[in-house]
Amino acid sequence: MFSKLISYFRVNNGPQLEVDFLTVVLLTFNRRDYVKISLAAILRQTYSNFRIIVIDNHSTDGTLDLVNDLIADDERVTYIRLNKASNAGNSFVTGVLAARSEYVLVTHDDDILDDDYIENIINVCKDRSDVGLLAANARIIDEQGGLINDRLYGLREDVYFNKYEYLDYYLINRLWLPTPSLCFRKEYYLKFIGFDNYTYRSIGDYVCRRVEQFSYRPSLDIFYNIFLNQYDGIYFFSEPKFSHRQHPGQESRGVNQSRPMLELLDEINKAGFKLKNKESLKNVEDKYKIQDLLFSNRFQELGEYLDSSPATLHVCISSNLFFNKKITYSQMSASMEDPYYRLYELLYFDRYKANLDKFIDKQVVIVGSMLCAFYIEQILIQKDCRVAAVLDLAPARQGCDLIYNKIIAYEDFLYSDLGRCIFIITSERINDLSIASTIMEHFPGVNYLFWQSLFDD
Repeated sequence: MFSKLISYFRVNNGPQLEVDFLTVVLLTFNRRDYVKISLAAILRQTYSNFRIIVIDNHSTDGTLDLVNDLIADDERVTYIRLNKASNAGNSFVTGVLAARSEYVLVTHDDDILDDDYIENIINVCKDRSDVGLLAANARIIDEQGGLINDRLYGLREDVYFNKYEYLDYYLINRLWLPTPSLCFRKEYYLKFIGFDNYTYRSIGDYVCRRVEQFSYRPSLDIFYNIFLNQYDGIYFFSEPKFSHRQHPGQESRGVNQSRPMLELLDEINKAGFKLKNKESLKNVEDKYKIQDLLFSNRFQELGEYLDSSPATLHVCISSNLFFNKKITYSQMSASMEDPYYRLYELLYFDRYKANLDKFIDKQVVIVGSMLCAFYIEQILIQKDCRVAAVLDLAPARQGCDLIYNKIIAYEDFLYSDLGRCIFIITSERINDLSIASTIMEHFPGVNYLFWQSLFDD
């Protein structure tokens, strides 16, 4: 296996080798049981003419011996073990740079590709040459592999984004392209990280000396998708093509997304990407800015920010809820598809009446998207409903203050006296079954509802 590893870097000093069409890069770190399942799924793909590179972030749990046993008779596979533990960003870059192919598909040890996913990718690429990135819907599974949600997004037809179209769609519909399914042209990634051509001349030196400058950034994948769409099209499979495993060890669960998203939006502004509706960009920026200020209890600064900002959807909602100021949203059509638009109608036009009778003798537990949790908590408190707790899986948010409650983990609430309790799911996605499944896993038989059902026509 050592000779196979070295060959990937000696290519820099010899003649240029033929470039393959597709390489699958599998990232792993101390998840021996998970990587066994993930690698097996890659090896049994119905389309088999591709290379595989396993990037091991210096695992110490027996992953090395396991992987070597699995790939012993498969010449397509190269195993690279980093000489010291680093982060997901370094593993990602190392894998992409080591690939000798036009396209690279990066996946992770906690994800399981469907047997025909690569065949589907090949078929799309055969039909059209203007695809720079392909991604797929996902089904969500738990630590043991049990099904939580059969599809992350409710889309029923594949979506194709021509150049410059994805950014507008993302800002309105929040269609994050799941990272474990991303298959992209390597030349665009080289541009993204500062390479200006498609040669391998400096890869060996780059991996050995400079790769550690790449750190994990939770919004970087979104920025890359937007960046790539300035050069080429994006194809999204509406049907799930892989299973995404949710578990406590995921890096993304330990990150407060507000500030990384603000950095992302700042980069989008600086990059000058083409955008049809600048109002939608400002609205999303306001969402994460308001959430960041609320998390840190900077209410004076929040009031100043709202007073000085144009009347976007989130500025109007926050002004009403937290400062009792009704502000007319002048460009309503820009955000009518926004998941929070119905809440704005409730607050400003009084087109919906809060259906709160069911909570009179119960304690409410809120779980889901945190800005929406702020909003719903404030509405319930104003209506004299008792909010017993706010729950979140992400460690980075646990311990943060909402208006009246601290955010705690499911487990911390598990042994409390639930009494007559009802859960309100504050997800931006309608009928987010993944959160509902997590609630039922921790609190079997408890009642729950989605925040949209609080309001009746």
